[in-house]
Amino acid sequence: MRIELDPATHGLKTDGPHRYWTLRYQPDSRLTETECVPHIQDLIRDAVRVRLFSDVPLGAFLSGGLDSSTVVATMAEVGKTPVETFSAGFDEESFDELHFAEIVAKRFGTNHHVLHCSPNILEILPKLVHLYDEPFADSSAIPTYCISVAARKQTTVILTGDGGDEIFAGYTRYDDGMHLWKQQNTCPGVLARGIYRFLVDFYPVKARGWGILNKRSLPALDSYIADLCIYQPPQKQALLTHEWSALSDGQAFRLGHDLADGVGGDEFLSRMQGMDQMLYLPDDILVKIDRASMGVALEIRAPLLDYRLAEFMSTVPETSATATASRSTC
Repeated sequence: MRIELDPATHGLKTDGPHRYWTLRYQPDSRLTETECVPHIQDLIRDAVRVRLFSDVPLGAFLSGGLDSSTVVATMAEVGKTPVETFSAGFDEESFDELHFAEIVAKRFGTNHHVLHCSPNILEILPKLVHLYDEPFADSSAIPTYCISVAARKQTTVILTGDGGDEIFAGYTRYDDGMHLWKQQNTCPGVLARGIYRFLVDFYPVKARGWGILNKRSLPALDSYIADLCIYQPPQKQALLTHEWSALSDGQAFRLGHDLADGVGGDEFLSRMQGMDQMLYLPDDILVKIDRASMGVALEIRAPLLDYRLAEFMSTVPETSATATASRSTC
């Protein structure tokens, strides 16, 4: 039960659990990029500053991407000592971003620590099973745990760039979703979707390419939801027993629509972000980093999830959101 002060009586009220804060998208078309950028920079600066309060040494995870690089740059600006940064490298070149992380570390004079991640999976798997305590299919939990172990040898508090993609619309799937949504709002797009719908009804579900055909045949929001799902309703029906068949009736699509409607914005980009902020962010991204870090007694702080920053970004119109985010985080 949540206990809080009643603003009318200044006394305690305990009327059961309830949501005390909700991020709602209300884009303001009057906002310009020129106005947004300095305000966003100020918000990020203060979000980092208040999270530097600590009686113990602090560090930062530095992947080399815009989000973590922004946090490190701001820590170097507002902090009083060189930043301790930690990066993970991989033997697989397509996953490795050490080059970018090293550029950022050199630019801001950090004490940079690199972990070359090639763990013995069979050795650490029992530890991860114990820490996550539930089925958890995000494979990046493995390097997250490994770098948490390495960072804990140097510090006890880490700042991260988690939340940046959701707040600043950084995922490439947002671009794909916007493209499909705009395409479907044209006459040729409506006709193309009808053709895809016809084809998907006859194309074998198990055949290669069925998933792409299916997503193209759906309305843009349903297509986005389908892209987030590992299995589609027909595939679930083939996997689940009769007792669990109710899980294959498309409830993920209903949940997605409810969340998209609940964020309060009419813009399609806002609807995609709102879904991710209610599902992917708390159920995957934050679970991953929290379990991995706390398992080794490492505290994580995420300044890009500062509620003030999130609230302001929810007012930025989609016509300038991506450009504004890119400029403000460089």
